[in-house]
Amino acid sequence: MVKVDFKFVELADPDFSRKGIVVRVDEIEIDSEDVDRCRTWATYPEGLKKHCKDKGTISGYDGLVCCDFIPIDIDDLDPSKVEEVVEILNDYDVSTECLSFYYSGSKGFHIEIPSAIVGIDPLPVKEFNLKIKKFIQLLGLNCDESMYKSHQLYRLSNTRNRKSNLFKIPIKYSEIYDDFKILAKSPRFETFANKVTELNDTLNTLWLETPLNEITKEPANDFSDKMVSSVVGLDNTQNSPIILNGGVKRGNRNTTGSMLTRKLMMEGYRKEDALKILIDLNSQNTQPLELSELLKLFESNWKYRNGFDLTGTKYFRANLRMDNVFQEYLIKPDKEYLSIYIYLLLNLNDEDKVMKMEWGEEIPIYRNQIMISNRKLAERLNLKTRNGEWNEQKVRIFINDLINKERFVKKIVGIKPKQKRTILTWIHFNFTQC
Repeated sequence: MVKVDFKFVELADPDFSRKGIVVRVDEIEIDSEDVDRCRTWATYPEGLKKHCKDKGTISGYDGLVCCDFIPIDIDDLDPSKVEEVVEILNDYDVSTECLSFYYSGSKGFHIEIPSAIVGIDPLPVKEFNLKIKKFIQLLGLNCDESMYKSHQLYRLSNTRNRKSNLFKIPIKYSEIYDDFKILAKSPRFETFANKVTELNDTLNTLWLETPLNEITKEPANDFSDKMVSSVVGLDNTQNSPIILNGGVKRGNRNTTGSMLTRKLMMEGYRKEDALKILIDLNSQNTQPLELSELLKLFESNWKYRNGFDLTGTKYFRANLRMDNVFQEYLIKPDKEYLSIYIYLLLNLNDEDKVMKMEWGEEIPIYRNQIMISNRKLAERLNLKTRNGEWNEQKVRIFINDLINKERFVKKIVGIKPKQKRTILTWIHFNFTQC
C-alpha cells in the first residue's frame, strides 16, 4: 500500500492572490523581498494539484487534509496572552522548547504546536477543521479561531507585511517583551524550537476524544450518568484513559483531571456541576485522589475562565502577575515607572470614605481609588527616594502613561484652581471583589 504524502500546500503570492498554485512545503523558497506571501497551514496530498488544475482554485476540494503544526494566532501584542497559552500547554506537559514562536509582522504573535506530538491523522477537510477548532477550545486556548476555516491562509515566516512594513520573524519565548519595531525590520533566518516528534500521551488522548459534533448538554441542574457520558464524549465500552467504569491509573490522575476540568469549562457547564462530575469520575479511580488534592486541581484549572478564585492579598498578587504593565515596568532598567505604580497601588483606599477638604467640600473616595495632587505626590516620592528628582511635571508624565495604558481612570474634583485634586481609579482590579 502506497503511503499518501501530505506535503503540498497552496501558495498565495503576492497580495493574497489565490490562483491555485500548489507546491511542496519543502520546495518553498523565501526571498527577503517577499511581501504578503502566504500558504495554507494545512497540508494536502498531491491530488490537490489535479483539483486546482481542473478547477483553477482550491475551493471545492473536500478530500483528505493534514498538517505539520497547529497554528495559534494571538491577535494581540500583549505578551501576557502568549504566557497564558504557554502556561496552559505546560500543564499538558508541553514544554516551550518544542513550540515555535513568531512575531506576526503586524499586531500579534503566532505559536506553532507540532502535529507529531498530538498524533494528528488525516481527515476530510470539514471534519479536520472542526476537530482542530474543538481541540483548541478543549485545551482552553484564547486565540483567533478564524484560523481554523477550510483552506485558511497563513503568513510565511520572513516575509514582509505591507501594512506595517515589518517582517514575520521567528523569536525566542524570552523575546516576547522585546521591541518588534526594531527586531522585525529585517528577516531572521533561524529557528529556535527543537524538533520534537515524541507523542504526548495527554494531548493525543484529548485529540482522540475531541468530538466531531456539538456536545449535547443536559440541563445544568440535572446531574446524571448520561450527563457525564455526554460531556466526556465517550461510550463506556471505549478503551480510553477517561472512562466511567474504572477511572484512570495512578500517574494519569492529575493530567486527566486537569484536561477534563477544562473540557467541562469550555463546554459551558456551571462550576458546581463540573466539580460533581470530576468527583464522580475520581471516585472510580483505582486509587482516587484525596478530596483536598482534587479540589486544588479543579480550582487551578478553572481559573482560566473565571479568573483566580481568591480573595484579599492573594487576589491582589495574582492580578499583579497577570498585569502586563506591571510586568513591563518590572523589567525596565529604569525603575521610576515601577516605583510610582507601586506607590499608587499601596496607597489605594481599602474602604469607602468621605474626605472633608480644607475649603469645606466633602468628596467621596471609594475602594480602589486614591486622591492626589501632583505636587504632593512629588514631595512624597522625593522623601521615599531621597534623590529629590521628582517634580509635578514628571509625576504628570508617569501618571499619564498609566492612564494611557488603561490602568487608571482620572477624575478632577474641586472648583478653584488651588482646590483641584485628582482622583485615580485603578481599573485593572476592583477591591470590591474582595
